Amino acid sequence: MRFDRSSFAAPRAALALLVAAGALVAGCGTSSTTVQQVSKPLSRVTLAVHADTLAVGAQRQFVATAYGLDSLATSAVTLAWRSTDPAVCTIAGTGLATAVCEGATLVIASASGKSDTARVYVRSALAGWNEQHSGTTYTLNAVHFLPDGRTGVAVGVQGTIVMTTDAGATWNLRTSGTSAELTSVWFSDASTGWAVGKAGVLVRSTDGGLSWAQQRALLGTTLNLECVRFVDARHGWIVGGTTGGFVARTRDGGATWTPTSFGGAVFHGVAFADTLSGWAVGEGAGAGVINGTHDGGATWYGVQISLPGPVMHGVARVGSAQAWAVGALGTLATATATAESLAWSPSSAGANYTFNAIHMVSATTGWIAGSNLDTGAILATTNGWTTWTSQASAGTALKGVYFADGLRGWAVGVGGRIVHTSTAGAP
Repeated sequence: MRFDRSSFAAPRAALALLVAAGALVAGCGTSSTTVQQVSKPLSRVTLAVHADTLAVGAQRQFVATAYGLDSLATSAVTLAWRSTDPAVCTIAGTGLATAVCEGATLVIASASGKSDTARVYVRSALAGWNEQHSGTTYTLNAVHFLPDGRTGVAVGVQGTIVMTTDAGATWNLRTSGTSAELTSVWFSDASTGWAVGKAGVLVRSTDGGLSWAQQRALLGTTLNLECVRFVDARHGWIVGGTTGGFVARTRDGGATWTPTSFGGAVFHGVAFADTLSGWAVGEGAGAGVINGTHDGGATWYGVQISLPGPVMHGVARVGSAQAWAVGALGTLATATATAESLAWSPSSAGANYTFNAIHMVSATTGWIAGSNLDTGAILATTNGWTTWTSQASAGTALKGVYFADGLRGWAVGVGGRIVHTSTAGAP
């Protein structure tokens, strides 16, 4: 593996701005319907542009054409316009779109039962990584966003939970009901969120992160919990440990958990490709460890591999054939399919790096958050780990990273630090 921090071709994938049919939007979150005045049989309605990206505050005129049954363009109908999420982008009855806040929406133009759709992504007007005000000075360890890229939660020391509903333009403190350090957070669906922490702490939200309640009795442990992940609304895992490893799994959306204790290894990260195949990473006997499972976490097997660092902190998996793990001393490890199984290949980006978290949005594109000595570090790849490029992130060390898509991401860390990009980190 070649480590390259000097050149990075950040993904410039278009953020799609979709023109939704039928609504004249007067402001953020409000809309009124444009009344269709003329009805005529049509063969189709076609938008001139089917995807676009707008910066917050920018406008774009969308154009749609209606075609009669003779396949000729006609102006004898009134087009209706609608945005599926006017909080992200409004659309006037003339097809003029205005970007309101970060996120994604569909813009639809319709008439006489025919319609066409465009996808619109709205991004920040700022490029690169930019600081957001978290409202706390406590270290934040992890962050997770819902698919809309607007609603997110970060957790950390002293039971800190901060939440945003506007992509981080504002963050607000939420009550966790604990003073224990929270280490990980994940949403299994739009309403249900889970956070875990030291001394067996488990808290859950059922209202999209607005409120949180203790669920410690579901696990019945006082061991440190380090990571929680779900692959769907029903199947999830929690890993951790203190002197030995701990894994708990649920197959009913967290109503019940089945815990398992392990000797030796303590796990810090877990990732699953589906409901059966997963990896857990951590430390044991002074060395980094990687364990795998093919039965949903009921049993685990160790991978015999010599890793550069003594601790593995994070792991990501986007499919059954590929996985990635990171850790201390700049450790990078990747698993790829072979003729017989999956093989792990370790390397190091440099002993001064400590990598704490990784998020891959595809088999080629991902980001690592951590530190280079005492300074925050973010590394990115667009070629599946062939090269990694350092992105500007001067400041305190970073502990967690999450991307809602290939462009919009957040990293959190020491001192309540939150940084955000809507350009995949590209300046």
